[in-house]
Amino acid sequence: MRDHNTYTMRAVSLALILVICAAHLVSCGKEREEPPAEDLTLDEELYGFHLGERLEHLREISQYRLEWEKLPEPRMGYRGEQYRLSGTLDGSHDIDHVRASFFDGYLWELIVYFRDTGYSTLRNTQRRLEQEYGVRPTSPDGAIEKTYKTYHFDLPEMSVTLCRFTKKPSDELYIQYMHKELHRRLLERNKEE
Repeated sequence: MRDHNTYTMRAVSLALILVICAAHLVSCGKEREEPPAEDLTLDEELYGFHLGERLEHLREISQYRLEWEKLPEPRMGYRGEQYRLSGTLDGSHDIDHVRASFFDGYLWELIVYFRDTGYSTLRNTQRRLEQEYGVRPTSPDGAIEKTYKTYHFDLPEMSVTLCRFTKKPSDELYIQYMHKELHRRLLERNKEE
């Protein structure tokens, strides 16, 4: 009787080990659909923000410094969750407000709106961006910018657009920072829907 119980216990133990090993192999073989946040977070600091940061993290670190207002979905199509923030994380005084857009909980677009919307601020900001990124901006059609007052800087992991709109009653001057990989994913999802 003892031999029978020993063999039964060994068989049950071996079966459990095989099930555990098989479960481990299956879980190791699965690819994650989205990499963790640290894989999407870009190194470049933009007014205290980093493209690719998680929404929860930004809310936590800004909870006593910035006011967050959720914006309605734009008429032109899905752009993720959008928020109007009362300022920047680094406390820049030349910025009026910020619009932050999140796709799947990741910051994919950051737009900073300047208080001073004058032509000299546009030129000074353009020069600063040229020096910072070491590239010449192009206009929307890809040529060297001459008249549009829209300057596009194409960088490896993000795109940067400096734009000045003349409109009534006031002008608008902003820099748009866009995470290229997250923007690509957003466009793919919009195509699917």
